[in-house]
Amino acid sequence: MKISLVKLPALYNTIFFLVSIVEIVLIAIFLGGSNNLSWATLVLIYSNIEAKVFWLGIIAIILHVISYLDAMNQPWVLTADLIGIAAHILLIFVPSFFYISLILIWLSIFLTLRKAYKHKHLQTRA
Repeated sequence: MKISLVKLPALYNTIFFLVSIVEIVLIAIFLGGSNNLSWATLVLIYSNIEAKVFWLGIIAIILHVISYLDAMNQPWVLTADLIGIAAHILLIFVPSFFYISLILIWLSIFLTLRKAYKHKHLQTRA
């Protein structure tokens, strides 16, 4: 797969998604070892982590805006970019709903990689 401005947010979101899943699993393991595992504690700890790295979401939003401007003739990619922007805005402002944001990020990745034009000659169609 050739990296383009349209697919760059999908790569960034994939790395972001995988790191977030690893963080959640590690938090659950550490909380499970102390017999203090609860959804409220997991959300609180993850929200505190997200508050410190909100700038990663800002980078993702900028990448999605650039991709949006570059993919004007691909409606599904435009939709994926809007979903990605909404997911990262939700993660920045309401980090306690991280599970909804992660689902939206996954949907954005899926739509971008499935619906982006694969060949250069298809991008020049009117």
